Amino acid sequence: MDSQSRCVVVTGFGPFRQHLVNSSWEAVKELSKLGLGVDTDIELRTLQLPVDYREVKRRLTTIWEEFQPQEGLMVIHPGLVHLQSSLPGAWYICDYTYYLSLHLGTGHAALIHVPPLSHWLSASLLGKALQAIIQEMLEGSRKVQTQSTAA
Repeated sequence: MDSQSRCVVVTGFGPFRQHLVNSSWEAVKELSKLGLGVDTDIELRTLQLPVDYREVKRRLTTIWEEFQPQEGLMVIHPGLVHLQSSLPGAWYICDYTYYLSLHLGTGHAALIHVPPLSHWLSASLLGKALQAIIQEMLEGSRKVQTQSTAA
């Protein structure tokens, strides 16, 4: 990726426990079909992460080594919304992924929780919602960059 291009990397998680279909990955697959719906100079890359802490660390390290934190890069991590744990210190893989990515990418990362799929909430709708959220993030990023160059 050259210094002028912009890239959005979006990850989703594979199946785990009773979730044989993980809505985070289904939303990402739909986003991949839709595209970002904004400037064509923004590259979209998608990646499924396994629900395995060691493998997530390995893959995120590879992502951040390849891209190096730079202006115009965002790494977005949708994760399946969990019910609140009654156990102290509960730590979910989506939280781990987000904080590790924040560390490796010096703040160029975000976590977006998505609900489970249902008869009234399809993967297509989640993909459109993910697209709209990322569009807003990109627009906000553009405004910040414009303000900083004008100052």
